[in-house]
Amino acid sequence: MRIRKLYALSLSTMAVAMILPSCKGNTEQQQGSAPELAVMTIGEEDTRLETGYPTSLRGENDVEIRPQISGFLTKVNVEEGQRVNKGQVLFTIDQVSLQAAVDAANAAVAVAQANVNTAQTNANNNKILFDKNIISSPAYQTSVDALNAAKAQLHQAQANLVNARKNLSYSVVTAPASGIVGTIDYREGSLVSPTTL
Repeated sequence: MRIRKLYALSLSTMAVAMILPSCKGNTEQQQGSAPELAVMTIGEEDTRLETGYPTSLRGENDVEIRPQISGFLTKVNVEEGQRVNKGQVLFTIDQVSLQAAVDAANAAVAVAQANVNTAQTNANNNKILFDKNIISSPAYQTSVDALNAAKAQLHQAQANLVNARKNLSYSVVTAPASGIVGTIDYREGSLVSPTTL
């Protein structure tokens, strides 16, 4: 027990011995001159605080524009963020093959019209021969059927021409409404199709 008391007394003596010199150092610093500190005078002035937030802006009327035909973009006529008017040309899709289809359809109409003219002449001649009982009824009916078939081919060729012209018109993509252009993901040379936004 005595050893414990001696041990506790020696520990407390060591603690006091350590505290006294540190206290003595503080009093010497306090008694010395105060260190010089930089001082700045603060005045009154207006300050503007700004805070940024990530966001996506959408218009009141967002319009998705998709081409109605497939092809390569040959010209992009607008820039992102540009203001456009309704009917303004936005994109042009390669027109070479589409123009060739129109030319081929025009030629097919001309051929079909020539076939109708020939069938009409044959039917008229056969009518005269039939009326004079020179040819039989089936022979005359065959020429009438050939005329009807030629007329049907002419209508088909005309419909193909309308379709080819319509496809050619689809190669020029125009703005369906006035507004501001959003993001353009495709550039000249990009392949687009009706599924392309």
